[in-house]
Amino acid sequence: MIDVSLCDDQFVRYLESKGSIRLVNTYMAALISSSPRYYKSYSSYVHDSQNQRFKRLKVIPNFGLKTFNEFECIVESYYSFRNDSRSDSNGTRVDKINNFSLIEGDFFTYITTIATVRLINAYSLSIESGTFPYPTLEAYLFGSYESRLRKLNSLKNIGKGSSLEFEELIHKYVNFPDRPKQEGHPPAPVYNDVDSLLLTLKGNLYKVIIYRYGLYDNARETLASIGERLSITRERVRQLQIIALKTLRSEKMFWDNYFDEHSVSINNQLFDHKFAAKKLYDIGAEFQLAIDVFYGGNKQYISKNVASIDTYLINPEIDAPYFLEAYALIKKYLSSLSRIKYLHLRELSLKFDISLEYTSAVCEVIDSYSIINGYIYDGKETIRSRRLTNILYLYDHAYINSPAKLWNLKETYWSHYQNDKCSGRDLTISMEATSHFINLHELGWLRIKNDRPYIQIYIPEQSTPLTQHTHDQLYNEPLLNGGGLVNQVYRLFDQCGPMQLQHAANKFTELNPQYKQTSFYPTIVVYAMFLKLAPGVIGIQKHLKDNYIIHQARLLLLDIHHIKLFMLAKESSKHLVHYPLWDTTMEQMWCDWLLENDELNMLGNLLYCIDVKKWKLGYDSLQSWKSSKKSLAHKPFTPEITKWGSRRVDYNTLYIVLAAASVYGYTSWMHANLAVGWRLETTRIAVALAVLVHAGALNPSDNWYELHNITDSGKELFSLLHNYRYQSEILTTTGSLIKYDNDAKLSWAANFSFDELIDKIDQHFSSVNHP
Repeated sequence: MIDVSLCDDQFVRYLESKGSIRLVNTYMAALISSSPRYYKSYSSYVHDSQNQRFKRLKVIPNFGLKTFNEFECIVESYYSFRNDSRSDSNGTRVDKINNFSLIEGDFFTYITTIATVRLINAYSLSIESGTFPYPTLEAYLFGSYESRLRKLNSLKNIGKGSSLEFEELIHKYVNFPDRPKQEGHPPAPVYNDVDSLLLTLKGNLYKVIIYRYGLYDNARETLASIGERLSITRERVRQLQIIALKTLRSEKMFWDNYFDEHSVSINNQLFDHKFAAKKLYDIGAEFQLAIDVFYGGNKQYISKNVASIDTYLINPEIDAPYFLEAYALIKKYLSSLSRIKYLHLRELSLKFDISLEYTSAVCEVIDSYSIINGYIYDGKETIRSRRLTNILYLYDHAYINSPAKLWNLKETYWSHYQNDKCSGRDLTISMEATSHFINLHELGWLRIKNDRPYIQIYIPEQSTPLTQHTHDQLYNEPLLNGGGLVNQVYRLFDQCGPMQLQHAANKFTELNPQYKQTSFYPTIVVYAMFLKLAPGVIGIQKHLKDNYIIHQARLLLLDIHHIKLFMLAKESSKHLVHYPLWDTTMEQMWCDWLLENDELNMLGNLLYCIDVKKWKLGYDSLQSWKSSKKSLAHKPFTPEITKWGSRRVDYNTLYIVLAAASVYGYTSWMHANLAVGWRLETTRIAVALAVLVHAGALNPSDNWYELHNITDSGKELFSLLHNYRYQSEILTTTGSLIKYDNDAKLSWAANFSFDELIDKIDQHFSSVNHP
């Protein structure tokens, strides 16, 4: 027999595979501290009596009687194992080992009879595939303990626990060579599942565990209720539970393998498949029993396996160091922002190159933020915040275009969120609460994305012709029954058809005396929508099949003012956004009307802007108009900025015109009109453009009504105004653009060319600044 070391790596490995966590930690601490109280070899260990050994070892911290008894067993086991694994001096044992196969015969029967299912499967598969590294026991014992475990771990599906199990089974087989011949009676009871292990508990021990943990579909019971059921005291039930758990804990190898196979499922149940949680969730009865047996309870399990961050526990199944690193980066970034309103998790993910899954999990463990529909928000979730994230979701997933009309937005919102059929006003309030949206009025609500502030959007070159087939749904009344302003105006239009706007306002007041005089302006605006004098409205949509109603509306457009607006719009933009009645039929009616009224100069201007070939006329009539165009057509007049009373240009007008310019990269009189208001206006928009040119935000064109490109300064100014839209102090810090023109009357701006107007603005600024 040879002596063996009790402080080398082989013994430490053996101790780790056999001993409790308490014993391993205690002994390792003694080794590291070079304590003189531990034994360096087996011979020095057995030289002392058992009493002397205990007195010497108990001085080591945490080395009590229970730990000492465990250490005694392991030392004897290790000594026997190391000597049984070697040949004797006469060589008789070597011959025995040379004839001993590990892949067939009695040993194969032995392993496949008593090993766990996982080890049997891995062992059999490696033999079938020819990958098992040790054909004989001699080959197995020739290498070091570490090399054996390393080669076993390399086998498919075997795992560390099964490798240690195989090592122990060989040790048992060598020490009890007659055991394999006792068919059906393995050398030691080895259990394949918890059910078979529980059967070792007898009488009330078994019942207490079943009822206490709710196994086999029983409800979990208290100690008192189990005591009543078994006619024993509550204290006795507690004692029986301790005894039962201790009995089950004795099968350490079984529980090692059990946690090796089920740890992922256990952790996912405890964390409800989340990355982190403030408290652990209830888990299945069998898993809870396993934790209590092996670790002594959830608290001990957490202390040994679960990392924490702030008030959260981290799921052991994720990469905790990566999670902590991501947490530090994202939290620092969010803390650097003065205010977060609906920042999409995808933006954070791309910014730090962290997976979206980890980004979401990290943000969930920062208590001062809420995550709603994939957006992070600094505050608690409210009805309005959820409603806004719903709108953002519809924009981001292209269920609605940007810009979107309020009515289309409401229809789409209702179709996706049937449990929240809010009004258009509710949606407007939600969108106004954040800087993600700009209300471009005619163009609709524009979604500004943080990662791309200047968004190109599609503008149709032609509006939908009135003669084109329209879905029947568009002819249905698109408003709910009720007494709201839009509903009342709809009924007015339905009863009276198109009227001049002033007549419509008077008629509305007559039919609805409950509305005050302050309703005149919104009434006119809404009624203009119904006349289809502006895009994106619904009034005439219901009457598309009624030729008389359409004809009435066209007659209202037969005047010089509307013809000038049409020509100005034609010249103003390379992408003309047509009003629905600005079609070939209206062009022909205007030309006929001008010809009848002998307005040949204006007729020549109009013919220059239009293509008579698109008119649906007979051959002779078409040739006649072609001839008229050839003889009369000439470049349209240069429109002057006519006096428009005491209209005002305010901060909101300038902001919206600049916003429209940032969207397209340019703006014009026509586009600015569409963005700012329901009606086409001349002076107010012209002055707004001139103010922006004066401020360096726009690069002016030769003609004031044509395209003006936005400058880099304009983009920076828009970004500044957009970020501080709701902070009133910005009005005094952005220079003369806002400070001197907010709510300035425009009567001084009439009857000037565009260049003269810019000079006039400069003079106006000087007079305001130095009265």
